[in-house]
Amino acid sequence: MNAIRGLRWSSAWFAVPIAGLAAYVAGVSEKEFFGDYPLIGVSQAWIGLVIVAPLIAAWCSWDASRLRTWLLLHFSGVQQLKALAVMLGAGFALAVAAVLAATGWAAGLPRTVPAISITVAGVLTLMAAALTGAALGVLVPRVVAAPLSAGIWYAWMAIPMSDPSHWTAAATVTGASATCCTSSQEVNPASMLTASAVALICGAAALISIWVASRARGAAVLIAGVALAGSAGWALTHIQDGPIVARTTQLSCAQDGPGRVCIWPEHHGQEARINAAIQAVRSRLQHEVIPVPQSWSEAPTRPPGVGNLQWTTGVSPEQARSSIVVSVVQTAGCHDARGEALTSFLRLQVGVSPEANGTPASSAQARQVQGLPAAQRTAWVKQQITACSA
Repeated sequence: MNAIRGLRWSSAWFAVPIAGLAAYVAGVSEKEFFGDYPLIGVSQAWIGLVIVAPLIAAWCSWDASRLRTWLLLHFSGVQQLKALAVMLGAGFALAVAAVLAATGWAAGLPRTVPAISITVAGVLTLMAAALTGAALGVLVPRVVAAPLSAGIWYAWMAIPMSDPSHWTAAATVTGASATCCTSSQEVNPASMLTASAVALICGAAALISIWVASRARGAAVLIAGVALAGSAGWALTHIQDGPIVARTTQLSCAQDGPGRVCIWPEHHGQEARINAAIQAVRSRLQHEVIPVPQSWSEAPTRPPGVGNLQWTTGVSPEQARSSIVVSVVQTAGCHDARGEALTSFLRLQVGVSPEANGTPASSAQARQVQGLPAAQRTAWVKQQITACSA
């Protein structure tokens, strides 16, 4: 009895490639929307657990069922656990390696605390799926064990994704990842700690259920363990701030003339382009009465008068100026549809077509205002700003 023999005998040859492929597809399916924020890619890649976890659970359940008679005849207690680990362990290790390689290839290596916490919780979730699947394979008939394992784990992974407001979203990797993230947010490490705790409790209950001599007692232990895991998850999610929290990454700030520009780490090397876009907007709006902020920041919360910088590495100069104009209008107090006409006019002033983002009505009004004498344009801009704050 050795790991090589177990791998040759196992159905892992079927499960491992599918697990890796599912993780990779989950990672690349949303890749064009990842932007520059690495955590988004990592979290979206681990959404593949909705397929991978049920697959691993069903595979381990199937193979454990095939081993059940052999285990009962030749082993008991801890020896039974060791024999099962030898026969299934190598295949499980390959499955985890395939998932990690696929997520790393699709989304990059986890380097921050939130990304690492997602990865650790994801691996522990796979371990729990494998152990509970194996336990069901030992305890119930094969024709029931495999589909039951897959169904339970699919429900536990999928339901939180369908309702992010439910407490299970903060207790599962898929639930937290489903709503991750804007560039100013991150997955709550406390949620990943909760998901890890739930997985560890389920895994421990599965091990004990295999170890006990009686099937009835084993089933009771497994059911009690799952209930305890669910209760712990429910309790822990009610003492945290939810699955998504404000980003805690330190911004990098640099002086830009009289003001400062603060950016996220993923935008290092883009400072020259960012400053050029801000200066272009400032110079083209210098004759307008609307103030252009001196300082800019990508932080979700900023001091009064600091512009909201929304930056993407691949953005074109026109798109960059358009985004900065939107922030200029918002800083002036126009945060809703009442600022559409003013935004379209200022886009036109900085060399961006108002039709690119504005409504037909606001675009037409912007072109009409541009043809007015300077004094009338100034009066119109003042009127728009006053209307926004009314």
